[in-house]
Amino acid sequence: MKDIVFISHANPEDNYFAFWLSSKLKQAGYSVWVDINNLVAGDSTWPEIEKIIREQTIRFVAVISNTYINKAKTPGSGIRKEISCASVIQNIPNFMVPVRLDQSKFSDFNIDILELYATDFNDNWKQGLTKLLSDLEVLKTPKSSNDSDIHQFWINALKINQDPLQKTEQYRTNWFEILLPKNIYIHQPTLLQNTTSEPSYKYVNYADRFIAFASEEIVSKSISLQSSVKVPITLFSCSNEYKIDNTISIKRPNYLLVQLLNSILRSELLGRGLSVYKQANKKEVFHFDFSEEHIKPVSLKKFNKARRTIIGQMKNFVWHFGISYSAALFPKPMFKISYHIIFKDDKGNYLSKEDQHLLRRNIGSDWYNRKWLETLLAMMVKVSNSTTDDFIEIPVHQSETLRIMISPIVMHSDVGYSEPNE
Repeated sequence: MKDIVFISHANPEDNYFAFWLSSKLKQAGYSVWVDINNLVAGDSTWPEIEKIIREQTIRFVAVISNTYINKAKTPGSGIRKEISCASVIQNIPNFMVPVRLDQSKFSDFNIDILELYATDFNDNWKQGLTKLLSDLEVLKTPKSSNDSDIHQFWINALKINQDPLQKTEQYRTNWFEILLPKNIYIHQPTLLQNTTSEPSYKYVNYADRFIAFASEEIVSKSISLQSSVKVPITLFSCSNEYKIDNTISIKRPNYLLVQLLNSILRSELLGRGLSVYKQANKKEVFHFDFSEEHIKPVSLKKFNKARRTIIGQMKNFVWHFGISYSAALFPKPMFKISYHIIFKDDKGNYLSKEDQHLLRRNIGSDWYNRKWLETLLAMMVKVSNSTTDDFIEIPVHQSETLRIMISPIVMHSDVGYSEPNE
């Protein structure tokens, strides 16, 4: 009985997806064949592959990508031979089942596949898999897999070494270093002052004083000061208590500095045009609104990575990559930046909390750590509004600036592991 689901794909370019799809189909009970040894058309095993397609295969799943299309055009390539062999199978209805992996154009598909309906995995692997499994059920594709160890198949396919390796590895965090101004100022305004406008600088209050990066010269232009003290930032940030004079000491000055940093970044993000979405727990998430400019992919060339988008347009909604943050001073001054996905309808209105939750579980479920990290990097580049600068620069006092590095802090380990692409 013919019961094999044959996976035809571009090897090695689309290996990861092909092996992922194979493992999911095996898990669903299907008997799957996929090339895990990078065979080529001239190999001595090609007659065996041809025999599998002709005599044992019930469904021929072609994983369409730009690479697959180009290889299919190459005379004598393995993909071209597989498609040619599959195209002569006429006695099995719906024998060829194409799936689209990337943004390849349907019009570029091989002539044998062009008129067939292709299940789209480009936007969401989970949704694509759900549709493909449904189609296989409708087509009454037999299940006969005796594969009980899917995990071992995955290890063998990707040639994963499970043992720890004695090698130095780098791990990017979601911590972004802050380069602080050299000094901070503690101001005491003259009593009983009425101020009608918000100052241009950010500050935090403590008793009858306020703390800011703005100097006495700047502050005194808008309000009258009774006293002003300049404090080295290293001393202020590392003290558990800072004595201003004989009448007052500041408890936990590092906590006040964290408050000030959070306030400065919030103001800067709003000033750069980001919008705020408040989650159910009142946490603020900052994101760019939909526009022709903001939906363009962001170049990550400085990180030696591909482009990433921070906004995606789907059929009935738009997703926005968003960030929240909290300042910290240990082990060094930094912002801990968390990432989120926010959803709006096609009119720009936020979806309900319930819909946000459901879509977040769906859209983000197939984002691996690498995609989350790269999209976060794209967001930082977008906020910096520069493809060349390595930081987000925020003026805080005359020529003084606060800088947030857009490359995250890197941790190092003397022990590593083998990744699939190594």
